[in-house]
Amino acid sequence: MAGVATLEQQHRAVGLLTRSARPGGSPGSAGVVQRVAGIVASSLTVEELFTAVAKATIEGIPAARCNAFVVRDGALSPVDGDLPALPLDAPVALRLLGRDRTIGVADLTRSSLRCLAGPEADAGSLLAAPVVADGTPLGALVVVWDAPGRVVAAHERELLETIAALVGVALQRREAERRAARVSVLAAAAAALGQARTADDVVAALEGACAALWPAATCRVLLESAMPSLFAADEVAASLLGGPADASGVTERFFIGLPVTSEAGTFGAVVVRRGAATPAPSSAELEVARTAASLAADALARVEADEQARLRLHEAEVLARLSHVVACSGGLADAVRELNRTLAVDLGVKLRSISIANAKLRVAVGGRIPDAVELEAVRSWRAVLAKGGSLRCRPVPGGVLVPVAHRTKVHGAMRVAAGGVAIEGATEALLLAMGAACAELVHKAGLREQLADSERRLAVAAERDRIAQDLHDSVGQLIVAMGMRLAQYVADAPDKVWRLRLEELLQMAGRGNREVRQSVYALLFLEARGTGLASSIRELCSRFEITTGLPVRFQQRGTPTAMASVKEDALFRTAHEALVNAERHARASMLTVQLVYGSDGVRVSVRDDGVGLRHRDPFGRSGHFGIRAMQRRVEEAGGELRVTNAEPRGVLVEASVSSRKGAVGVAGARRRRR
Repeated sequence: MAGVATLEQQHRAVGLLTRSARPGGSPGSAGVVQRVAGIVASSLTVEELFTAVAKATIEGIPAARCNAFVVRDGALSPVDGDLPALPLDAPVALRLLGRDRTIGVADLTRSSLRCLAGPEADAGSLLAAPVVADGTPLGALVVVWDAPGRVVAAHERELLETIAALVGVALQRREAERRAARVSVLAAAAAALGQARTADDVVAALEGACAALWPAATCRVLLESAMPSLFAADEVAASLLGGPADASGVTERFFIGLPVTSEAGTFGAVVVRRGAATPAPSSAELEVARTAASLAADALARVEADEQARLRLHEAEVLARLSHVVACSGGLADAVRELNRTLAVDLGVKLRSISIANAKLRVAVGGRIPDAVELEAVRSWRAVLAKGGSLRCRPVPGGVLVPVAHRTKVHGAMRVAAGGVAIEGATEALLLAMGAACAELVHKAGLREQLADSERRLAVAAERDRIAQDLHDSVGQLIVAMGMRLAQYVADAPDKVWRLRLEELLQMAGRGNREVRQSVYALLFLEARGTGLASSIRELCSRFEITTGLPVRFQQRGTPTAMASVKEDALFRTAHEALVNAERHARASMLTVQLVYGSDGVRVSVRDDGVGLRHRDPFGRSGHFGIRAMQRRVEEAGGELRVTNAEPRGVLVEASVSSRKGAVGVAGARRRRR
C-alpha cells in the first residue's frame, strides 16, 4: 500500500476540470456532463441514479460497459447486473497509470485518489472513479473495455472524474435532506410522545414515526401484553422472519424488530415489514427508530405512572365517600342503599345484599341469612385467613361475592352484580375495601352488643351484690343473733322439755344461717369466676366443704380453653346449684365435682352418694325449681343438662357446652323447636 499512498500525495492538489475547459478536450463531454447534471438533479433513488449515470457515461466514453457500485454494509455492491458484491477488505489487481499494483477494493472509494486506470487482471482495459461526499465513500463508477491494452484518453479520465463528482454532490445533498427529514421525524415523534396521555397515543406516535421513516413499509407496535417474548435491550435490530435465500446464500430479511426499551424498562417492540423491492433500512434510519422507541418507552412509563396515580386518587376519593356512607348508615340495609346511590357511577356495579353468618350480629345490623353458596364462600375465606393468605372476590353467576371481613374475622358475604364489568385490579380492590367497610359496621354493632351485654351483666351483678349484702347484714345477722340467744336459753332452760324445744330451735337457726350463706355465695358468683372457670369451681368446692362439712373432691381434665362468659357462668351456676341441692336433699356423705375440657366442648359433672332420684323425673312438673333454673341457664348458653341416678347410688348432674364460637343459643333453639 506504500505505492498507493505515494500516488495519493502526487495527486492531492490536482483540480477537477471538464474536458471542454482543458486544451484538447472532447466537445461531446460537455453534453454528457449536462445530461448527468440533469439526472442528479432529479428525484431518482440511489440505485436509479447510478443506473442512469452509468448509461450516460457510455455515451461520452465508448466502452463495453460502465458498472456502478454502491458502498453498502461493508462491501462494494453492484447496482445493476449479476456481478457479486466486493468486500472492502478484498484485494483487486489494477494497473495504476501504467504501473501494475494489487490494491484493496476500499482504495477504489478513497476521495484522495483521482481516476484509476489500467488493464484488468484477466480482461480488457479498466477506468475507475470513486464517488465521494464529505470524505465518505459512497460508491464507484468503473468503465470496462473488452480490448486488452487499450490506452485511456485523458479527456475520458477527466469526464469520468467529473461525472463521479456530480454524483457525489447529488448524494451529499440527498443525504443532507434525509438527515433533515430524520431529525424532523424524531422531533415530531418527541413532541407527540410528550403530549401522549394513554398507551394508545404512544403507540400511534411511534407507528407514525416509523411510517415516516419507511413509507413503503408496514410498521406496527406490539406492547408487552401482546407479545410472547421481547427483544434484548441492546439489539439495534432483530430478525423476526427470514425471506428466501439468494444465489449467494444470504437470507433477505423483510421483517425487522426494534425493542421499545429504555432505563424505565422494556414495554414491547416495533415490527417493520418491508417488501422485497424496498431497500433495507440504513443504520442512520435504524438509529432514529431506536431513539424514537426509547422515547416511547419513557412515555409509556410516564403514562403508566400517571394512570396509577389517577387510580390511587380515585380509590382514595371513593374510599372516603365509602367511609362516610358507612359511618352514617344505621344498618346494612341503609348502607347498601346509600352505596348504590353514591358509588354506582364510580364502580359500574350494583350491590344486591349482604348476608351475615352470626345470628346475633345479623339481627343487630339487619343482614340477610346466607344461602348455601355464601356459606361455602365464608368457610373458604376463613380457611384462607387461617393460612395467612389474602382474600379475593369469588365469582358467582351474574356477579361476585365479596368477603365482609374485619381483620381476621369473616362475618359474611356481600353479593354484587357485575353488569358486564371486569372484576379485577382496581375494581376488585375497591370492592374488597367496600366489604371491609361493611365489616367494620358489623364489628361496631357487635361491640355495641357486647357493651350492652356487659352493662346488663354489671347491672345484674351490682343488684345481686346489693341483695347479698342485705341478706348478710340483715337476715344473716338476725339468724346469728337468734342462734346465740337460743344457745343462752338452752343453758338456762328450767327443765329437760324446754331444753329439747330450745335445742330444736337452735338447730333450725343453724340451718337458716347456712342457707343464708349459701344464698350469699350464689349471688356473688360473678366475683368468684374472675380468675377463670377452673379456679372458680375449685374455690367453690373449698368454701362449700368448709361451710357444710361435706367432703368435696374436685377433678380437672384437659387443657383449659377460653369461652364466652355466658357459657362459663352457666357451668359455674350448675356446679353451685348441684352442690346446694345435694347438701339439702341427698343426705350424701361424699361429693365429687369434675371439670373436663374436650376438643369440642367443656363438661361439668357433680356426683353424690345420697338417696338418689328413685323414679322421679327431675324435669317434670313436680321437679325441683333449682333443676329447672339450671336447665334454662345451660340451654341459653347453647349447652345441654342431664340429671340421672348415679351408680351404685346417688345423683349425677352433668352440664356440657360447646367451645366453638357462635354456638350460643343453638341447642336451646333446637330444643324449643322440638
